[in-house]
Amino acid sequence: MRKNTKVSIIIPIYNMEKYLEECLDTAIGQTLKDIEIICVNDGSQDNSLSIIKKYMAIDDRIVLIDQKNLGVATARNNAMNIATGEFICFMDPDDWYPESDILETLYITAKEHNVNICGGSFSEYYPNGDVITDFKWEKSKYKFDKDMLMFYNQYQFEFGYHRFVYKTEFLRKHNIYFPLYVRFQDPPFFINAMVHAKKFYAISKVTYAYRVGNFKTIQWTERKASDLLKGLIDNLRLSNEYGLNELHYLTAKRLSVNYKNIFIDVIHEVTDTKTFLNLVGIAEKVANYTVLKKDGLDEKYREFLKSLYYLLWTNEVKDDIEYENRNIDDKFDVIRKSGNVKVSVIVPFYNDEKYVSDCLESLRDQTMKELQIICVNDGSQDNSRSIVEEFSKYDERIEIIDKENGGLSSARNVGISRAKGKYLMFLDSDDYLDLDSIRYLYTVAEQDDTDIIDFDAVAFFETKEDEEKNSNYKSFYERKYTSNEVCLGEEYFSECIQNNDFKPSVCLHFMKTSFIKDNEITFYEGILHEDNLFTLQSLLMATRVKYINKKYYYRRVHGNSIMTRKVTMKNVYGYFMTIYAMLDFAENYSFKLADTKEALSKELSLINKIVIDKMQKIEDDNIDSCTDDYMQKMYFIVFVKTTVDKFKSLSEKYQDAKNRLNGTHKNNENGVLRNANDSLMNENNVLRNANNFLTDENIMLKQKKDEIEIDRERILNSYSYRLGMLITWIPRKIRRCIRSLTGKFA
Repeated sequence: MRKNTKVSIIIPIYNMEKYLEECLDTAIGQTLKDIEIICVNDGSQDNSLSIIKKYMAIDDRIVLIDQKNLGVATARNNAMNIATGEFICFMDPDDWYPESDILETLYITAKEHNVNICGGSFSEYYPNGDVITDFKWEKSKYKFDKDMLMFYNQYQFEFGYHRFVYKTEFLRKHNIYFPLYVRFQDPPFFINAMVHAKKFYAISKVTYAYRVGNFKTIQWTERKASDLLKGLIDNLRLSNEYGLNELHYLTAKRLSVNYKNIFIDVIHEVTDTKTFLNLVGIAEKVANYTVLKKDGLDEKYREFLKSLYYLLWTNEVKDDIEYENRNIDDKFDVIRKSGNVKVSVIVPFYNDEKYVSDCLESLRDQTMKELQIICVNDGSQDNSRSIVEEFSKYDERIEIIDKENGGLSSARNVGISRAKGKYLMFLDSDDYLDLDSIRYLYTVAEQDDTDIIDFDAVAFFETKEDEEKNSNYKSFYERKYTSNEVCLGEEYFSECIQNNDFKPSVCLHFMKTSFIKDNEITFYEGILHEDNLFTLQSLLMATRVKYINKKYYYRRVHGNSIMTRKVTMKNVYGYFMTIYAMLDFAENYSFKLADTKEALSKELSLINKIVIDKMQKIEDDNIDSCTDDYMQKMYFIVFVKTTVDKFKSLSEKYQDAKNRLNGTHKNNENGVLRNANDSLMNENNVLRNANNFLTDENIMLKQKKDEIEIDRERILNSYSYRLGMLITWIPRKIRRCIRSLTGKFA
């Protein structure tokens, strides 16, 4: 990391080998030497990366970010997150600085006048040799006639952000980044920065050379036109919010006049009609028609939106409604209300700014549009929520629920409670879905009336190192089970166990919402590996389950995931509670098939082996720092359960206590674990807690209390003995469960 960096130059690069060297030459040739040049190779397929590395060899101020093609906005944002400069500026790889003292001039001027933003005039270079520095009409604000402090409410222009430097601390404080659009991401960034800075210092010197040519001609597509419209809506929102009437008028004019033909030409190719209609409706609602009355722009603006509505409407609903008899608001409401939610997708996220865009893009672009996308913010402290919020601005299907950090289970439970679709599924925020997956799963579920559909996943690795360390995941999410018949959940579970095909990930289930809610199936909160318990219970309770051999889910394997992190007592505790809760479930659930008990026994025995294996892998320092709390919780469960079982014939109060204990757990109101632990911590004496369940009037229990007190002192002073008792209790409990089940099926 460079120290005392004054300016960070950010250059996103995609297939620019023809012009890149000229760009870099003018950057490294600046008279201001305390700079860094962050080159973001955005998946180039030409020699751009080789050129960057060649320059890195001769100038250590060049920093490389090499990423897959994610778009220019993501490239710039990633660079902004690592920039060390006091100020940030941006270049395109086919442009250049016209003089060597540009950055020095901007930096010194910004410091002298103590401003967050400082910039100069603009220049355009054409292939025929023409150079324009004196602009007219709307472009006249590309030029500053003199050096002066300016207030943005007197300037009100949105283009030419390259010619400015921006204080890094200021951008980060106000969370100012580029919206993730493939087109028109620059103006919203520039306006957002300016309205927060309020003022900037302008210099007349030309500070940027912009290359204009045929190679920059845009081939407009549905996605590009959609993002252009989103960017214009951003500008309308900001200009209206901050009372920038001149800019508001200019933006509406650009949308309905300057860019009119772009939208008209592309509209015939639109496939996602409802999303585009949604955007047109937003554009109609964010406009301030009082401001637009000048020169009758308000009528032009409305007529243009109506023309878009007409073209989209005829494709979407055809003859369902008379177009001419409805105004824009009515039409928009009909379209919005016609999209009944068919599937709810629950996306919990916590500090996943690096991945969440990929996740949401895979939902936004699904071939099925009737979705409810429930994004549960589990107390994120990074830029994740801002990214999700950007998506939600232009997709009314996205709902954001904010909650304090409580873990994946609690976030998913919140999502289940808000689900409105006939079906629901889960998507982790660092993964994504095949774009046709939800449509296909919904079609099969409707056809076969299933409670659950299981499908497979493809594991992909973020780095080569991740792949080498976790090669076992390459085929981990693929089943060999090939039956496509609808069957009883117990039957499907047993066959999966028999074929070693049981996959506990809930993200590989497509579930009927009423089945989950009616059976009150929720995630056990406060533990890791919560999928195991949820999947076991849901499959065993399901009446109609089907497996389809489709790899619809893309699981990202990286070093910070729960499955790849270093083992701690949290992992052990999660698996332990899965066994405990599953045994409790088995004792009270009437299974339909005799084979189920054997399959369940095999799975719980496997988890028990994992508990022992994980315990052995925990490092000594981790045991010392983490064991006490979790061991007390687990030991108390074993102690109370075995004590109750042993003396239940001696006192009815014991049975009442056991019922209360189990009932509390089943109702998921804090759970037996939390109740037990609270009692333990409050009284600081396991026997006194146990004594609450016993009666002081029973002489035999008093005698047993003395015996247990002696055992307690010895156990509490012996970690290995506690661990041994804990581990041996699990298989003994499994055997008792099996004997109990055998009696039921006899």
